[in-house]
Amino acid sequence: LAFTLGYVRQADGAVRDAAPFFRGLGMPDKTALFVDRAYLEAVSGSEFSRASIDLEKLGDRLSAGSELLRIYYYHCAPYQSDPPTDAERARYADWLRYYHRVNTLPRVAVRLGRLEIRGAHRDGSPRFQQKRVDILLTVDLVMHSTKGHIGRAVLVAGDSDFVPAIAVAKNEGVVVTLYHGQSCHNDLRLAADESFRMDQGLIDSVRL
Repeated sequence: LAFTLGYVRQADGAVRDAAPFFRGLGMPDKTALFVDRAYLEAVSGSEFSRASIDLEKLGDRLSAGSELLRIYYYHCAPYQSDPPTDAERARYADWLRYYHRVNTLPRVAVRLGRLEIRGAHRDGSPRFQQKRVDILLTVDLVMHSTKGHIGRAVLVAGDSDFVPAIAVAKNEGVVVTLYHGQSCHNDLRLAADESFRMDQGLIDSVRL
């Protein structure tokens, strides 16, 4: 048996909806989508001309064949100095409007980490690093897997820090699918049950 995008390929080669298969195993046929927003933005910027992604379309596309439990969207507010500059205040106000819009979408849960300065670029501009996002995603994935809430987990991510959480999910019988860009740690690809490189066709189908 092989699983792809919510479908199961049986020994006779026939491809059928995976949901009845999960039910036959006593497993939930729900899918949870875990999206590292900074990673998705980086892939969009470097490979797809900064395409704006519609989260609801993304959830529908990547949960094909099963009910979507929820989209977990991991994000950080813009960094602000103490006191913040005018530019930082304006950037934060824009982000706040975006946050409120996303946080009111059906079946979307926003998980907020924080940005911290970690050195500087060659031009002297600060280098920022996400904090807590990896832990938040790990907790959600492990919790839903061990409690039997989901039969399938879809990750949009590229960080190998998620490998232990994926191992736990797989041990609980959850099928783990990874979507990634060109930049993705090989250990993460190997840990997932299946992995797919995001391409233009996928991005075009989930644009705003």
